[in-house]
Amino acid sequence: MVVAVGSFEKKFLQSVFEQVRFSHARFYHISEGFFLEDVVYTPENIDNIIALEYKHSKLDGWAAVFKRVFDLFFSFFAIIVFLPIMLLIALVIRLDSPGSPLYRQQRV
Repeated sequence: MVVAVGSFEKKFLQSVFEQVRFSHARFYHISEGFFLEDVVYTPENIDNIIALEYKHSKLDGWAAVFKRVFDLFFSFFAIIVFLPIMLLIALVIRLDSPGSPLYRQQRV
């Protein structure tokens, strides 16, 4: 499916993409400068016109849920493991030099 719409019709493009998202159709968009958010795409040449082919997620259903749960647990575990190391580095910076170990920039 190829869709060529003006930049004022972004909501229309989003609704069309949502309708064909789980079908096996290939979805191309000829853009005037805007893109859909949270979608992976690759540029394709169709008769010397650049079109964006939007890719569907390989993860559906329980696979997406499993990945999300894995990401959350892994992140939590990494924070727990590296927190003492980061605190030790902050303490060494504080003892070695004056001021805070965190950089605070002045607003202009």
